[in-house]
Amino acid sequence: MSSKAKSGAPGVGHGTHNPSVKTDSLLARRLPEGDERTVVLFRIGDEWLALSARLFHEVTQPRRYHSLPHRRDTMVLGIANVRGELIVCVSLAALLGIARAVAPERNERTKTFARLLVIGEDTRRVAFEVDEVHGVHRFEEGDVLAVPATLDKAAAFTRFVINWNGRAAGRLDDTLLFAAVDRGIG
Repeated sequence: MSSKAKSGAPGVGHGTHNPSVKTDSLLARRLPEGDERTVVLFRIGDEWLALSARLFHEVTQPRRYHSLPHRRDTMVLGIANVRGELIVCVSLAALLGIARAVAPERNERTKTFARLLVIGEDTRRVAFEVDEVHGVHRFEEGDVLAVPATLDKAAAFTRFVINWNGRAAGRLDDTLLFAAVDRGIG
């Protein structure tokens, strides 16, 4: 990615994002170094998001999940069998307040596919479905933008925005995300 100033990159959420909003406070919040600048980009609804690539265990086809008894939660969907392991499935869309798009009809010209992403730290792993996975991306300091004020619920989980191919992807905070998932499961 070029570290040149980008103009007119759409913001995460609704509206647009002004790249000149790079503030000293954003840069003072220690930016990731080394492998932490390598992320996996994915889309839920109309929102492009990113998480550290080190968290990803598997990207696979969506699985049927089994609901948990006595759970009527919008975030915890149930459990799914992924390679013989039962993994809790959560709705990242519900957690972040993102409206999911209606799945388009699939045909031979379809270029994007929903995927189930399995992420985890140490012994805890969770899975969530996304509408599209772009893949692995390494960003540079010049690609980092401040979180726009137009971001609603997802702002609490977003560390910063990555300007990528003229789009904006919200870089989610791993620690906050796992803490919220743990609270939702517990």
